[in-house]
Amino acid sequence: MQLLDCVQTNSEYVKIIANFTRELTMSDQAVTATMQLNTRGLRCPEPVMMLHQAIRKSKSGDIVEVFATDNSTSWDIPKFCMHLGHALLLQEEVSDEAGNKEFHYLVQKG
Repeated sequence: MQLLDCVQTNSEYVKIIANFTRELTMSDQAVTATMQLNTRGLRCPEPVMMLHQAIRKSKSGDIVEVFATDNSTSWDIPKFCMHLGHALLLQEEVSDEAGNKEFHYLVQKG
C-alpha cells in the first residue's frame, strides 16, 4: 500500500486521503479491520488514547477501525499516524439525517 506524504496542510491532506480512499474502494483488494473502536461521544484526548492502546496491542499490518464524533479527531488521528509511522487508510466524515457528524478512520499499524 502507498504511504502518504503528510507535509501538506490539513485541507490538502484530507483531499489526498479522499483520493486514496477512492482508489482503495475501487481496487479488488478488500480491507478488513482487525479491531473496531467505538469512541462516539468521547472527547479529546480519549479517542486518540484508545487508538494508541489498540495499536500497541496489534501486530504490524493489523487494521484498526475507529468511529468518532469529536471534531478534533479529524486532525489528531492523522497527526498520530504521521508521527508514529502508521498508515491512515481511510478518513471520512459522514452526517446522519439529523445533521450529526460522525468520523470514520482505518489505521494500519506500521
